[in-house]
Amino acid sequence: MFKFVLALALICAFAFTTVQSLECTEADNADSYALCTAVGTVCDTGMATCDDIGVLVSTCKDAVVTAFTASVEALPAAVTDCECAEMTCEAGSGSAFVAMSFMAVFAGLLL
Repeated sequence: MFKFVLALALICAFAFTTVQSLECTEADNADSYALCTAVGTVCDTGMATCDDIGVLVSTCKDAVVTAFTASVEALPAAVTDCECAEMTCEAGSGSAFVAMSFMAVFAGLLL
């Protein structure tokens, strides 16, 4: 059993070392950088819109966080040549979503 666990740990370690860990830049990865930037603006634009509406602001911001999280979770399938910078989106409750780090680990397991 110990050999199996050790082998599994070595395989995971190898998978994580081979993951593309280059951050997307406009110069080197124009298309991927554009996708990362577009997802990053979802939160800012949505939160500003919720503040402008003024009615049910908390509910609106929760929906923005949900949309942002879904967008971030879809990025590893669309951006394969680099990694987007870490992005967060905070609702009125103050809880932050740091999904990119978890998705990068998940993408590493899929490779």
